[in-house]
This record gives sequence, structure tokens and C-alpha cells, in this order.
Amino acid sequence: MSSEKQTTRTATHRDLRYGFISFLNEVKPNAELKDLCAELFRDFVTWLDAPGSDGKPKRSYFDKLHKLSALKKLVGRLSPTLSELGVDHEIPVNSWSGQHTQRGKGKETIPLEQFVDLLAAAIAAYEEQVKEIDRLLTKVDKKLASLLDTGQVDFHTVEGLCAVIIERYDGMLPEREWLKKTDYKLFEAIEGLGYTGFARIINPQVNDLIPAFIILQCFTHWNEQPLCCLRITDIDKKAGVLHNKYKLSSYKVRAKKMVFRSFAKGDEVFNPCNVVEFIERWTKHMRRSAPKRIKQDFFLYVSKFKNRKVGAVRSLAQPLGGLYSLSLGRKLKFFQERGLEPAGANALRQAGSDYLRDLLKDSEKVRILLGHSSVTTTDGNYRSSEAQRRDEVALAGAMAMKERHQDSAGKIDPRGHYEDRSAATPGYDCLDPFQSPVVGQVHGRMCTAYGLCPACPTKVMRLHDVFWARRIQLQQRYKQAALAMGSARFNQRYGPAAEALNTSLMRLTDSDLARIGRLNLNPIPELE
Repeated sequence: MSSEKQTTRTATHRDLRYGFISFLNEVKPNAELKDLCAELFRDFVTWLDAPGSDGKPKRSYFDKLHKLSALKKLVGRLSPTLSELGVDHEIPVNSWSGQHTQRGKGKETIPLEQFVDLLAAAIAAYEEQVKEIDRLLTKVDKKLASLLDTGQVDFHTVEGLCAVIIERYDGMLPEREWLKKTDYKLFEAIEGLGYTGFARIINPQVNDLIPAFIILQCFTHWNEQPLCCLRITDIDKKAGVLHNKYKLSSYKVRAKKMVFRSFAKGDEVFNPCNVVEFIERWTKHMRRSAPKRIKQDFFLYVSKFKNRKVGAVRSLAQPLGGLYSLSLGRKLKFFQERGLEPAGANALRQAGSDYLRDLLKDSEKVRILLGHSSVTTTDGNYRSSEAQRRDEVALAGAMAMKERHQDSAGKIDPRGHYEDRSAATPGYDCLDPFQSPVVGQVHGRMCTAYGLCPACPTKVMRLHDVFWARRIQLQQRYKQAALAMGSARFNQRYGPAAEALNTSLMRLTDSDLARIGRLNLNPIPELE
């Protein structure tokens, strides 16, 4: 397993810990290598299949599959030793094949209202931070410039003390006890105005980054890993033809490639460009104390006060437990404190993909925005059940329209006009094109009775000029068909429809006809 990626190794270790090792602790806590036999492995598979106290399966299909796969990797490494011991260590085949027949089964997306509420909560918290911190940062920068220029120390204002801390300790406020012993005069001045407040102005903690992180996550729709690993050097602040965009680039480990997102500059406080600027300003002073390997990381923060030493700067790009992520517990607590139903990174990304699909109507564009290498990944794993249902309905509708086009010999062609496509004849809508009362139509298939809609009881007549123009075109087609077919045959086929159409057109005035006549529409197909 040493050749695998760190994230894969971490996942494998986790599956072993909560899978085969948990099984051994329950049934054979003193197991030795010689006990790792095929019979024990079959018992492990049975253990994975065991239901919970409520009688329902405790583990999902993929959970069982991953835990069995982790055991296979372990036994593969131990295979030479087990063979020397003469142990039959054959692993059972996947006995759950067929239980999960559809890859990428639709997920339930959080409602749009919840997505908006979560984003609004992050924006509100972020705007409070900007209102409180931004003006102080401006004052601190001025005081620091004055201190470096004149050498005069100001111990009477917050911004003056911040400037002293930045100059003396490379942008880091030292731990309280350490500062008390080392620089008592500065310690006494800071204590008088509040130690925690000073720390927040120039040394934000990880919780302070949560609002900005959620805003960028909702706007970029990135996984947490590329967002955590965003670097200042990968932010182009003059992107676009007019140099009016910020382009964010980050390396996505799983995809082995860079992902990109660009945003136009704007005046909104929560505009991603402004969020980037603020976080960069907020963390710039403590970057002086950051280790070289993380100095250019975008999301820097300081460790807790009780553990902090001079230079204790960390980055979200430093993986926790082998994973690049902002603690799920911190984000959930952030939402719960505001009385909102929380959602994790996957839920936000899933919801974002669904709303992008609704907006763009193009899976390929959504794939590009989500940074996937294949549209199969996008449609297979990032579509909710509702989105899948809508896509299936749209596909069924397209197939039905194609079948209708073929059955009508190309006369009913939805590509030829942009009005409602449910009726067989342009100029009309239909209450139910799959249950046509016209003789010869098959129930359950779309009606193909082109030219017969005016006399059909399920027709719907709109009074828009375009629809009237289509009916006038149909009247012209009736006249052409009467000449070509002869009166007797025409009356038998189209007589009732032509009479109903003529009656409806009698309501049009000369001014109506003049106005409708100015419309430039493509012709409709001939009747015969």
C-alpha cells in the first residue's frame, strides 16, 4: 500500500480499523497469523451482512465493499507468510454483486431555500467581520508605516499596539504567559485593552476563516481539498480581456490536474474577489512568521492561544489525518449556532451542481465548472434524484417527439417553430397529446393528426398574434389541399377542421390582420 496516495492509504487504514480489526476484536481478540484463514474471512463477510437491532442493514453496499477490499489488500501483503505457514487464505468473492445495480444513484439535494439560507448566514457573518476588522487593518497599516519611519511607539491605541506586535514579533502575538515574562510593558498595555481582541485583528484563528471559506465554496463549487490548497501565487487578479476578473487556480489531487474559476470584480462585500482581498489583508502580517512551505498558502491561521508559541502559524493546506478539509464539526457548529439546519461540503457541492445544471441546461458546462474529467462522473454522482427524474422525463419527451416526427413523415417537426410543441398542428396547444380522440390515433403515443387540430375537442387556442398567424398559414394550406385533393376527398378528410378554423378566424378585424401580416414566420408543412 506504500505506492498508493496518502488519501487512499488513510481510507484503507480506516476501513481496516472499523472493518476487519473490529471484527477480530469481537470474535477473536487474540488472533495470530495462522488464524487468518478462509473460514475466518467467510465469517467476516457474514459479520458485514449482519443487520442492526431494527432489522435493517447496518452497512451500505459500498461500505461493505470497501471493508472487504481493505482486507484483500492486507492479505495480499501477508500472502507469502501465510503460504509458508500452510494457511488457506483465499478471500471470498463479492457476494453482494447485484445488490447495487446502478452506479451513481441519485442523491437527495438540500432544498434551494436551505442552500440560500446557509450562504446568507455565511455572508452575514463575513460582513460583520469586514465591518469590525477592515477599518482596523487600515489603521494598523498606517501606524506600522509610521513606526518604521519614525520609530515612535504608540502604547495607547489598539492600532498602535498592533503595529508594535507586528514589528517586534514578525506579525505574531505571542502566548500570554510567554509575553508576560519576556515583554511585560507590552503585555500590560495589551491586557488593559484585551488580549483576545488584539489576536483577532492580526492573527485570525481557524474559526474566523469559516464564513469566507463557505462563501468561496458556494461560489466555486470546488471540493474542500483544492480550496484548502489555494495559494496566493495561483490567484490572477488581472484576468480577462479587460483585466476585470480574478482567476483562482488550484491543484486537485484526485483529478491530478489544476481546476480554475474566475469571477468579475464587483462592489458587493461578498463578491469572491473582495473576499480574496480581505482574507489576504487579514493574514498578511502573520505570513512573516509562517514557515516557507506554507507562506504563500491563502488560508493561514494561528493555533489556539494556550498552545501558541512565536511562529505558530498553520495552513488549511496542511492535511489533518491525511485529509485536506476544514473540520466538518466546526462548520456544523457555525450553522447550528445560527439556528440553521447544517450541511457539509458534499451537500453544498451537490446542491451547487444541481442549481448549475438548472441554470446552464448543459452537463458539459457543469462538468467543466466542477472540474471533472468526464461528464459521466458529473451525471452519475452529482445529480439528485429529482434532477435524474427531470432528465428522464426530458429524454422520454425527446424520444416521443422523434417518434412523432417519423410517424408523421416529417410534418410535425418541433425544430421548425418555437411555440408549444404538444399539439400536432402549429397554432394550437393540446390538453393531452397522448390521449387523442381523433380516429386512428393510438392511446399512449403522441398524436400525429396533423391539420386536424381545429376540430379536436382537446385543442387549446391561444390569442397571441403568432398563434393567429399560424392559423392563417393553416387556412392557406387548406386551400392548397382542396385544389390538389378535390372537394369530395378534402371534405371527407379536412372538412370539419377547415370549417372550425374559418369560424375562429372570423373574429379578426382588418387592423388585426394588418398587424399579424407584418410577422415574418417560417412556413408550415403542406397537408398532403
